[in-house]
Amino acid sequence: MPLKLPEVPFKLRDLLIPGLPYRDVPELIDTPETGAESELRGILFDLRMGNFFGGTAVTLRHLESLTAKWPRGKPLSLLDLATGMADIPLAISRWASRREIPVNLVATDASPEVLKVAHNFLRGRFGIQLDVQDARQLPYPDASFDVVTCSLALHHFTRRDALRVIREMARLSRVGFIVSDLERSIPPYVAARLAGLNPLLSHWARHDGPASVQRAYTPYELAVMAHEAGVTDAQMHRHPLWRQALVGRPSR
Repeated sequence: MPLKLPEVPFKLRDLLIPGLPYRDVPELIDTPETGAESELRGILFDLRMGNFFGGTAVTLRHLESLTAKWPRGKPLSLLDLATGMADIPLAISRWASRREIPVNLVATDASPEVLKVAHNFLRGRFGIQLDVQDARQLPYPDASFDVVTCSLALHHFTRRDALRVIREMARLSRVGFIVSDLERSIPPYVAARLAGLNPLLSHWARHDGPASVQRAYTPYELAVMAHEAGVTDAQMHRHPLWRQALVGRPSR
């Protein structure tokens, strides 16, 4: 199947709002060993809130589309990459329960410290397996999972490594994969700066919020990355609150 560059839905804001230059600003969450566990819990909670305000809904919307013809009662296997507090797998577990679909969930993160927080958050509920793995190079065989997801995490990777993550997601998924992330743009950057004025936020969150936007990819960049990663069937979607999703389906 020939490679086709995913089409990016046009938005009027593309003409009206100047672009925000990319900056590879290190995020404190990527070095959790430098902070106390209580601080790490705080920023993971903030990230969970970030998913709550748009990220979770985007992932579930496209999961619904990918599994529109999935038979009730047939087990669904799902892998979530860079899972953080495992809030996306938790939301998927509840989504599957409402649809009477048995679901086998594996949530991975490269940080043992992060997964320790996730383990304490889940407390063994919902049957979510936690696994310390690097999303750039995963040990699972090809087509090991029906669906692979990655939410609010791709921007943590350099472009070269993000390509590796997308390739892994395409390799591992039987039905499809979903990359949900921020769009790099001035309005969410300003919003993150303003949110950082809240004294209740941790210093990690005040730093990492704007840094996340600066490191995020534009929809046009993400479409090109999907093409370079060899994904033959992919679609770009743009959502409110400056969210975007790359949804890919395997060609095999």
